[in-house]
Amino acid sequence: MSANLATQAPKFNAPQTLAARGFPVFPLRRNKKLPAVKAFPREATADPAAVAKLWAERPHSGVGVHCGQLASGEWLVVLDLDRKHGRDGLKWLAGSDLLYDMAGTFTVCTPSGGMHLYFRSPHPVPNSASKIAPGVDVRSAGGYVVGPGTVIDGVSYTITQDQPIAPLPEELRRRLGAPTERAADNQRLAHEAIELDSEAAVDRAIAYLRSADPAIEGLGGDDQTFRVACRVREFAISQATCLDLMLTYWNERCSPDWPYEYLAQKVENAYNYAQEPIGVADPAADFPDDLPLPPPANDDDSDNGFEVIRAGAVELTERMRQPDLIAGRIQMQSVGWLYGAPNVGKSLIAIDMAWAIERGAPWAGHPTRRSGVIVFAGEDQHGALKRQIAYRQRHGLGDGDIGPAIVTTRPNLLKPTDANKIIALIRRQNAARDKAGDPPVRLVVFDTLRACAPGINENDGADINKVWSTCAKIRDACGCAVLIVHHSGKDEDRGLRGHSSLLGDFDFAIRVKDQKIELAKLRHGPKTGAVGFSIEAVEIGCDIEGAAITAPVAIANSAATDFPDDRPDEDGFTEVDDAARRVFEAGRVAAAKKRPSGGQNVPISPAEWAEAYVEKRAGGSIALESAKAAIRSQTSKLREAGHIKKIKHGQWLIVETSKTITNDQARCEQAAKASDHEPSL
Repeated sequence: MSANLATQAPKFNAPQTLAARGFPVFPLRRNKKLPAVKAFPREATADPAAVAKLWAERPHSGVGVHCGQLASGEWLVVLDLDRKHGRDGLKWLAGSDLLYDMAGTFTVCTPSGGMHLYFRSPHPVPNSASKIAPGVDVRSAGGYVVGPGTVIDGVSYTITQDQPIAPLPEELRRRLGAPTERAADNQRLAHEAIELDSEAAVDRAIAYLRSADPAIEGLGGDDQTFRVACRVREFAISQATCLDLMLTYWNERCSPDWPYEYLAQKVENAYNYAQEPIGVADPAADFPDDLPLPPPANDDDSDNGFEVIRAGAVELTERMRQPDLIAGRIQMQSVGWLYGAPNVGKSLIAIDMAWAIERGAPWAGHPTRRSGVIVFAGEDQHGALKRQIAYRQRHGLGDGDIGPAIVTTRPNLLKPTDANKIIALIRRQNAARDKAGDPPVRLVVFDTLRACAPGINENDGADINKVWSTCAKIRDACGCAVLIVHHSGKDEDRGLRGHSSLLGDFDFAIRVKDQKIELAKLRHGPKTGAVGFSIEAVEIGCDIEGAAITAPVAIANSAATDFPDDRPDEDGFTEVDDAARRVFEAGRVAAAKKRPSGGQNVPISPAEWAEAYVEKRAGGSIALESAKAAIRSQTSKLREAGHIKKIKHGQWLIVETSKTITNDQARCEQAAKASDHEPSL
């Protein structure tokens, strides 16, 4: 091969010359290392006519060399000796006992100062990164390298030894091993139409990596790294590109960040042992371009699987006649959201709804349809179990009141296989409920989206569509509704966090904000008013040292559940401000304790405010942390209304000039005098 192959600028001759030497080649994107064709293992060719056609369409493309099977029947194996990210594969080569055996083969110098050493082997070997030594990557079946003649950022891949490809040294082949049956099987694509490392796939992977949770040492960092690599693999990303992308867009956020060789090993494990085929999250897996066309229409009455109903023949179906699970809130066989900011009580409200449906008891004055409920507690599983005990105690329920079924194993709503597992679980539950004379499961709760769909990119419409498909499959197979607990975005008024289809494609959305539960969307029905709620701490027992154990419970208002009338009452508060009123009155009690007789009002601290809230709520039974949370949830509303002012950090002033103060000033001061607590100065 002539030396000018390495120095020509965008090269038509380079791919032709390499192909003539028996290398299977394919085009790369201009000035990039990524393939410019779909499914490069299938497109790579050494046929001169096919190569001419590929580069006629892309005259400025670089050259990729597929490390597949050569015309001789042998396999191409390339050692990639890197000199970047603090690694130097050339040092390993210089000190290797195999240096002499590896000399004298086709060799290419890379822009980083590294080398590609080409070998031929009777069998493929496993692809790996830094497994032999730091900076030594191996490319074989299913992998590729950038070929000589390619220019990246103005620097060429150049041939330094233009010699025939040497056999892979036997000792090196022994050290590299052979691909395991499972590893080989795991290189399969979800569909032959999938294009590895396509521009769209890389963009999806980058978007996911930018939002994926980092690996934290001591908090399951190994498992998280494996999950992230598996997810990137599902976007139709090759192993080498996955490693590069994780290093660039994810690794620096980990604590601590992974050394290159350790991360490379994690990525290799993901590609060898992942459960799903490569590219399962690529749209081509579900919607390939080569779907067969239907046969020509015939004379029978078939509509090719589509159910056609003439408008004049439409009647009420059994599904249409089904009553709501919660009237005006959750309808039968619907899929929707319960969402709000962190720590506003979403999970507690989901439990409150679940218990009401299980018991057939009214929820906040709204009728319910008695049904079974399954709750997947993806977050804080032990806390979820404690909240069940707290609910039973708060409502005086006995052992015979079983309540919803709590599942503490996390599902993955991104995986179609998990939908089948959930359907099987529901059917087993229904069989047991039928024997006991209980109604079937008609509601499934996933708490939360991120916990029950690990690795999800909430801004990726394809991921949201997978969640929708899984939930719809559960709904259709079991005839139940699905409720997903999720977070609101940074701007709460703009709705759920993530892709726009989160609201558009789903049937209902219930928002939790400012201790109100309001319907943001209901596809089939009128929008009803808001429901107020409070959170109470319930003592459920003692720990081994005798200290009280408490768990929170949400209490939805059972009277005046809808609030069409927002006119101020005689104190200046509106009917929807019960929670704010309680917080405000606790602040007045705290201020009255500190104020000298007849003197001006003085600021109070959050701690003093919380202590007063505990005193006023249920005789001190509420936990201090719950009191602080209740106060935090109402300060913005009270501040906007002019009832309180923030003097400085940690100092609040209860505004005494407001009409809301004067009406029951004496009552608050009397309560303060009756308290046996000394003023906190």
